[in-house]
Amino acid sequence: MESIPRGGAGSRSAFQSSAEAGYQPVFSADGRVCEYALPDLPPDHAFQPIGGPPPTHGLRHALHLFRQGNQGIPLSVSYARDAASFPWSAHSLCAELNLSLDQNRLRLQPLQADDGSTGPSYPASLVTLNIPMTWDLLPDAELYRNRQDFDVGLRVRIGPTLVEGRPAPHGVLRVVGLHLKIPERLSEHPMLHGKFFSLLQRAQAFKLPVLVMDINDAIDFHWMRSFPNLTFQGDLLSTRIGADSLDLLLTMGGDRWRDFKVGGHPR
Repeated sequence: MESIPRGGAGSRSAFQSSAEAGYQPVFSADGRVCEYALPDLPPDHAFQPIGGPPPTHGLRHALHLFRQGNQGIPLSVSYARDAASFPWSAHSLCAELNLSLDQNRLRLQPLQADDGSTGPSYPASLVTLNIPMTWDLLPDAELYRNRQDFDVGLRVRIGPTLVEGRPAPHGVLRVVGLHLKIPERLSEHPMLHGKFFSLLQRAQAFKLPVLVMDINDAIDFHWMRSFPNLTFQGDLLSTRIGADSLDLLLTMGGDRWRDFKVGGHPR
C-alpha cells in the first residue's frame, strides 16, 4: 500500500512552487464545499516552451498537496483541448497527461522514467476532468449544440474496466456531469431562461449533475440556488487559495473540510 504522509508545515516543499496557481472550492447550493478545482491544465502541449515546466507540473503539485491529509477530497481540473482534433478516450488522455490507472488510482508517471520512483496518485473516482463538449461521449449531445450561450462541456472520469476479463491498462472514460458558464446577469434576461431550463431538463434526463462556473454575480447565484443538481464555482463565492494557505486550512480542518461555507466563520 502506498505510504501517504500527513500534512503540515514540514510537508509543503513538494508543492511550494505551485502556491501562486491557486485552488478554488466548488460549492453546493447551501454553500458547502463539494470539491476543489485545481489550476487549469495547459490546453495544448505542443506550444510548451523548450526547457519549461512539464504540462502536468501543476497537476503533480496538486496531487502532492491533496494526498497529504488522506481526506478523500474530490478534485476537478479543466483541460481545454481542441475537441474536434483530439480522440477523447481514457487511453488518449492518459498518454496526453502522463497518467496511468493503477487499479482504482490515477497515477502520474515519475519525471525520470529510470529513477525507480513512483509518481503521486489519487483515487480515480475522486478526479474529474472538465473537457469541451465532444459528441462521441454523450448520446444526443448534438442537442447542446444550440446552447452556445452557456459554453456547455462534459465532466468525465477515468475509471477501471475489464477487456476480455482483464483490467484495461488505461480504463475507460465515463461522463459524470456537465459544466457550463452562464451569460452575464442571466437572471435578468427572461429570453435566456427557456434555454437554461431546457438545458437543465436535458441534463436531468441523462442524470447528469451540472457545475456552473465563473459565478461573479450575487443575484444570478441566488436565482440559481433553487434548481436541483447544481454546484457552483467562482470568485464571488471564493477567490483562489494559494497552496500554502490551503495546506494549512486542510491540516487544521481535518475531516471537516466540507464545513467551510460561503459567508461562514472558521470553526
